Amino acid sequence: MQEIRLENLTWSEWLPLEVVKLHEEIVKAPGIYRVRRVGQKYIDYVGQTKSLRVRMQALQWGLNDDMMPWNEPHVAAARFWALRQEEKFQLEVSIAITSEEATIRKSYESLVIAHHRLEHGFSPTFNFGRMPNGWIASSPRSKGNRGHYDKRVTSSPHYPCLFAIQSDPLESNWLGLQWISFKDQPPKNSSIGIYRAIDSEENITIYIGESEKIYTRVITHQKTIDAEWQWFDTSSADKAQRLEIENDLISSYISITGSPPTRQFHNSD
Repeated sequence: MQEIRLENLTWSEWLPLEVVKLHEEIVKAPGIYRVRRVGQKYIDYVGQTKSLRVRMQALQWGLNDDMMPWNEPHVAAARFWALRQEEKFQLEVSIAITSEEATIRKSYESLVIAHHRLEHGFSPTFNFGRMPNGWIASSPRSKGNRGHYDKRVTSSPHYPCLFAIQSDPLESNWLGLQWISFKDQPPKNSSIGIYRAIDSEENITIYIGESEKIYTRVITHQKTIDAEWQWFDTSSADKAQRLEIENDLISSYISITGSPPTRQFHNSD
């Protein structure tokens, strides 16, 4: 696998998403993309795909639907559609071509998001499932539940950035988290948080994850991954915040080693 470094990405200029002829400006190639509102310095969404052109077309088309788009083919379409009910804006996109290998694409996505969190103090607006305040996202088309407005719904604050360009992934307090041995002090069935797997023989971290049921998730992983498992309780964090912590951990590991934990992203497409 090629070494994954942020400086290896070559970003295109920012292109106006809704007026550009995508078939002329954006190639049908695998890569990473950033989307933001015109005039804005921070990013609204970072994603990865097997085809940049197809992915951008899916987002472009979804913005013009009469109803909130489904959660696929582009998960961000519903977010920008909902936001457009409240404010006027135009979107622009910048792309970077990468290897077709899903593990590499996902690693770059993680790293780009982490550096955004480090620079701005928060995640891209709509990554990790967040919606504009007051909006519930549509389900996948197969479930048939259109998203809608509900003033009682608010997104959680962004979790403080833990990402570090230099750190030791084997430390018992890596990135300020107090890691607990799963073997010596297993979590309760109701425990929520983050977990990691360490290959004791190779002395490396091989997997990082999050779950609202850590005990069950780790027991499942143990059937296929032989490792020393550790966990950290994040019961006060919601799903989006746990995903932010998970991303900060994975990207910190990538920043040190140039590659993700060896068992990370194996289910990616």
